[in-house]
Amino acid sequence: MRNRLATETSPYLRQHAENPVDWYPWCEEAFRRARDEDKPVLLSVGYAACHWCHVMAHESFENPRIAGLMNERFISIKVDRQERPDLDEVYQKIPQMMGQGGGWPLTVFLTPQGEPFFGGTYFAPDDRYGRPGLARVLLSLSEAWMHRRQELRDTIEQFQQGFRQLDDADLRRETAEVEDLPAQTPSPSRGIRIRLTVDWAQRPSFPTHAPTTSCCASINELVIPRCMKRWSARSTAWRPAASMTSSAVGSPATVSMNAGPCLTSKRCSMTTASSSHGKRTPIA
Repeated sequence: MRNRLATETSPYLRQHAENPVDWYPWCEEAFRRARDEDKPVLLSVGYAACHWCHVMAHESFENPRIAGLMNERFISIKVDRQERPDLDEVYQKIPQMMGQGGGWPLTVFLTPQGEPFFGGTYFAPDDRYGRPGLARVLLSLSEAWMHRRQELRDTIEQFQQGFRQLDDADLRRETAEVEDLPAQTPSPSRGIRIRLTVDWAQRPSFPTHAPTTSCCASINELVIPRCMKRWSARSTAWRPAASMTSSAVGSPATVSMNAGPCLTSKRCSMTTASSSHGKRTPIA
């Protein structure tokens, strides 16, 4: 049975129309259902030419066991980053602020109001190379949503503070670049604050600039399941986004959760982790 993505205009979204996952496109209906059923949202962002997006789709989104967990415990939204670069730009900051690097597929967990509380990139379906698989992540975050909601609220506030610090740093940088010039026309982006507001229309709802300055705050470890602490322990401080991608590349036994995605270099680069298809990929 085909899901809601079958009628979308994006070829990438239509590729997921046969998944057993009860996908929504980015729309008000999805978030309204999340509010009505008091479920968190799983946001998956990718694009048609991304190798690891297709790997994760084959391993997890076509897997009835994983799809069952997603359908039972989450409202799942699939986004084409080439259609909604505004959403991709904002939510890419979540794994970056967690010290994992960014890239695609992007996997972010949200409240029904669109507030992020956890994120990553590629997840194998089950634990692999000492890292948690998607099944474990789904169960752990669902348990936290049902029984440790305040801990998630604390983490949401930390992410929001991180966005404020990133935006303030970007505004300071803009000011420093123009302060010695004799006369300036006010920049249309100056004074814009990054807000995690949900916009249902097909137009950018977030600033189109991408601040990458670091900010320092700790991630609430209580939100991260114990099984994740091995690879997240060194990421409790937010580091400069410019260093995220390079720090995530390494052997399968040592890489962070960024092992395997298409990195933020705007092309489909891949790390040394091997997929279920048996491909091994060069370090870019």
